[in-house]
Amino acid sequence: MTAVVDRRPIRPFDDAREHLSAELDLLQLRLRREIARLRAARQLTEDDFRGLYVSDAQVDALLADDPGHREAIETLDDQIAHTREDIDARCATTDAGKLPLARLARAFDLDALALDAVVAAAAVDVDLRFGTLFSYAQNDVTRKRPSIDLVLRLLLDDERGRAAAGPLLGPCSPLVERRILRLVEDPHDHAAPLPSRALRLDEALVAMLLGVDRLDEWLAGRGTLTTECRDAADLVLADEVWARLAPLLNGESPAGVVILHGPPGAGRRRIAEALCAASNRSLLTVDCAAIVRQHDPPEAFAVLARDAVVRGAAVLLRRFDDARGVEQDRIAQLTGALEQLAGSVPMLAIETESGWHPEYGWRGPEPLTIDVPPPPLGLRAGVWLQLLHGRATGVDVGALASTFTLTPGRIAAAIRAAEHASRVRGSVLDTDALAEAIRTTSTEGLRRLAERVPPVYAPDDIVLPARASSQLDEICRSYRHRETVYGRWGFRRARPTGAGLKVLFAGPSGTGKSMASQIVASELGLDLYRVDIAAIVDKYIGETEKHLRALFGEAKRVNAAILFDEADALFGKRSSVQDAHDRYANIEVGFLLQQMEDFDGVAILATNLRANMDDAFLRRLDALVDFPAPDAAHRERIWRKMIPPGAPIDGDVDFSFLAERFDLSGGNIRNCALAAAFTAADENRPIRMSHLVVAVANEYQKIGKLPSRSDFGDHFDLLRERR
Repeated sequence: MTAVVDRRPIRPFDDAREHLSAELDLLQLRLRREIARLRAARQLTEDDFRGLYVSDAQVDALLADDPGHREAIETLDDQIAHTREDIDARCATTDAGKLPLARLARAFDLDALALDAVVAAAAVDVDLRFGTLFSYAQNDVTRKRPSIDLVLRLLLDDERGRAAAGPLLGPCSPLVERRILRLVEDPHDHAAPLPSRALRLDEALVAMLLGVDRLDEWLAGRGTLTTECRDAADLVLADEVWARLAPLLNGESPAGVVILHGPPGAGRRRIAEALCAASNRSLLTVDCAAIVRQHDPPEAFAVLARDAVVRGAAVLLRRFDDARGVEQDRIAQLTGALEQLAGSVPMLAIETESGWHPEYGWRGPEPLTIDVPPPPLGLRAGVWLQLLHGRATGVDVGALASTFTLTPGRIAAAIRAAEHASRVRGSVLDTDALAEAIRTTSTEGLRRLAERVPPVYAPDDIVLPARASSQLDEICRSYRHRETVYGRWGFRRARPTGAGLKVLFAGPSGTGKSMASQIVASELGLDLYRVDIAAIVDKYIGETEKHLRALFGEAKRVNAAILFDEADALFGKRSSVQDAHDRYANIEVGFLLQQMEDFDGVAILATNLRANMDDAFLRRLDALVDFPAPDAAHRERIWRKMIPPGAPIDGDVDFSFLAERFDLSGGNIRNCALAAAFTAADENRPIRMSHLVVAVANEYQKIGKLPSRSDFGDHFDLLRERR
């Protein structure tokens, strides 16, 4: 038989749907040939009941076949070959970017046989007619999807070729391992032989073949695809970060696995975008924590790798630190899945605040860590100016930049919050409004671990010995000039890490340690946060360290001063190791020591038991201020300060007597003054000496002292009357 040569010009495919339609027409020809073979060999059941489910007439109609004039199988072979050549010729003249099958072949290095298997697996999800045809060809009305055996029979003519190609569709084949094809078990026969297992394509890949580019269903809400990545032009980074990035941006070295270490808003995602823009790639950003908590890591990351590779996209994993919080037995799963992902995608970027920990058993490509800290002072001021341009005037950006060590993202969030608050209040957008917005938007993480202490006291409110008062002044001066000394004068080389301020306030209860902490923070223009020890310490191994890392990180971001009240509870001396509990307790103390040393902010430790503090902490302190119990002269000043100018006071009050006779701390004196004031208010009278004396007696009882005539003098009889 002489073949007729088609001289028509080759027309490219208009879109993905037209190409898929042509491939399905080819599949239909192959099904027609296979059914003709089965009929010729009488391998299809001929009983009357088969016709009740899928009739011959129905199949003939679907195949547009005339039962009386069936084509010879040889003719079908020629039609199939001709159709295949025509499709290939049209593909060659079509932009490969328009053809998802071509992208799939290029991304995974698939041959023609593998692509034909993909089309067969997708057929029933595109055209329901194929479900009926597959059922008929498999002689089972319940089997709407093609089995491995049927696909091999459709695509290959001889038994030897089918046997050799069998592994192409098996469980260990690249098509299955890369989640391009999935094997579907027979729910009624779990022990069925492998060739009888059905093949299917994920809905995301079916949609892609139809020209609809969407991520896999389980990625919905957890991932975004950025096809037009921004370049590095508007990134705000320190010089050392640029130096680290330059070889990657210039293409001098491959990206591979990139660890982006830094706080939120520092530009980690923008760096990943810039790296993708430099290599002309898309970026697939996913929530790593959500994926790991809701899905099996190996399966989830395999699908993620498939969706990234088919688009030629790099992958950015967000919230990687939270993903590490899964059960310990899943950490190995996570690590293995990450290794597979890193070996599949063109670039894997990981956002982390706590850093990369190779002790998790990583055996993948060597990661490149890029530290992305908040920009230095000069650049921060520039970010403020740029983002405030046209929004506000007269804002002291220098003060905001020096007071708050914010990332560009946090600065933008603070400006948006301040604008909203100003519109609601009908006020102007000024420095105070921006500072308040920073406290609102940037301290959420810190408030989970510490409580803000509102500024109440001024330097004149505290009564201290000259030595302690002078030390507080020195502490404030040293912090104010840290940029000059460490920056312009070059003393950073003498102290490369932890250029903050760490001080210890030690002394008996009630001597003014907490008050001094508030005054120091207020004088430095910082918010003071008292650490919640109960929120920090956790019985589970590793959780205390995690909370401490978060505490210091959040305090550094908003430039807040942190107060460890009763500091000996956390900073106590390490003990000899007797058991595992001692070992982990010492590890926690060592970790806390490291965090304190690296901290660039203000940390104040207050303790009543200085002797219980670990010597390693004492050696690393910038200042140690002793708060002794006040002497009589200081007690009199404290008594006088405790009675506000607006409070009514009787002329019989003798502050000298109170100071000389009663050896009380400032905190005790405060309690006495308040108690006397409430009693006087209840009697609707001015505060009298009798009110104060009775309050002192009650305070004595609280602290375990007995009132005596030698202390109270003539007022002792008043106490006996009150009893």
